[in-house]
Amino acid sequence: MKCPLFRAVNITSEFDSNWTGDDCLKEECAWWDRTAEKCVMLQLAFELDEVHTSIEELVNKMHHEEQSGN
Repeated sequence: MKCPLFRAVNITSEFDSNWTGDDCLKEECAWWDRTAEKCVMLQLAFELDEVHTSIEELVNKMHHEEQSGN
């Protein structure tokens, strides 16, 4: 797995560059979540996606002004 926090840039020309992630250090990294056994940044992304889905469901269930005919 490539680390989402640490990236290296390879400059291929004056106007072009290529960003690549460094290798994940897993247990050796301060960002490693021992409980989830994955990078805390990846775990945070999964958690935020769940929050987003829940909010979308709530918004879809709400009574909208357009529905009342006013």
